[in-house]
Amino acid sequence: MSDTTRDSENRGDNAALQAKVALLQEKIDAALKKTLINMRENRKRASFVKLTVTACSAFATIFLGLKSPNLESQFKDAAFVLTALVTLLNALEPFFN
Repeated sequence: MSDTTRDSENRGDNAALQAKVALLQEKIDAALKKTLINMRENRKRASFVKLTVTACSAFATIFLGLKSPNLESQFKDAAFVLTALVTLLNALEPFFN
């Protein structure tokens, strides 16, 4: 095999290798962009969950403190539902971080 033939084969191999590297770089860049977008969305969701948990806890405390002869049982039931919701949301929150 002549030196000219080897040089042309090496150039062809280099071009193919560079094309593969460029394709891989594009895929990595796309994956990084997607990851950053998902991270921002998950932060928003985690913040929403934390605010909701705080609000539910506050309302449950208020409902337990309210004294009304006719509605005391309903207030306790509502507080129980809110505390169950707090437990559920606290279990979901780590999935967003």
